[in-house]
Amino acid sequence: MEQRQRDRFAPFPLRGELDLSNADDLLTSLLAHARDTAGEVLCDCSELDYMDSSALAVLIEVHSSLAEDGRPLRLVNVHGSPLRVLEITGLAERFVDDRNGADAS
Repeated sequence: MEQRQRDRFAPFPLRGELDLSNADDLLTSLLAHARDTAGEVLCDCSELDYMDSSALAVLIEVHSSLAEDGRPLRLVNVHGSPLRVLEITGLAERFVDDRNGADAS
């Protein structure tokens, strides 16, 4: 319980390129992170360079899973190509959080 409280707001880092080749690993890791934390799940995208539809599908699946418990999934520090993908698909409003220096424009 102490570890869960300490990591309660620890952001989950999304790094590099997220695509079909690593979508299953992302899903497993992100769901494990969600189990080990309380409240909203924040993903830090400051080092995320690319995401495809497979990564979007993972985010939607995790979002749906968390929503059952009333917990949001939010992305911070989103920029560049990943931000553009979220905007084009209409998912930026759902996921992008402009706190902590995120670029939500």
